[in-house]
Amino acid sequence: MNNEEIKRELAKAKTRELAEQTFLAWVQLGLILVSLGFASVGVISFIKAQDYKRIVVVMTSLIADLFTVTGFVAATFALLQYRGKIKNIGKPYTPSFDLPLFMGSMISALGVIAFIAILIDVLL
Repeated sequence: MNNEEIKRELAKAKTRELAEQTFLAWVQLGLILVSLGFASVGVISFIKAQDYKRIVVVMTSLIADLFTVTGFVAATFALLQYRGKIKNIGKPYTPSFDLPLFMGSMISALGVIAFIAILIDVLL
């Protein structure tokens, strides 16, 4: 092996490790969001026991479900993006699905829904 081949193989190995590190970070985010969704079940039980308005219970349940779904989506898309990046190591770069933009949008949407739920609770 000459020097250029060694450099190329080291770059491929580094790219694989970085792709794996990014994948694991997205999976961690997914697990956190799913855990947050499951933990919200306790909050929902507390709200039901306190005899809050039905809309508050429904909105809290919706937010908990959206946390869980967003977590599963993050982990699933991370897996798909990771597989694509590993497959394309050594090939010319082609832009792929923008996972951070998508997840940022999902989390922002969750924030908007939570804000609306708080407004509804205050106004009703």
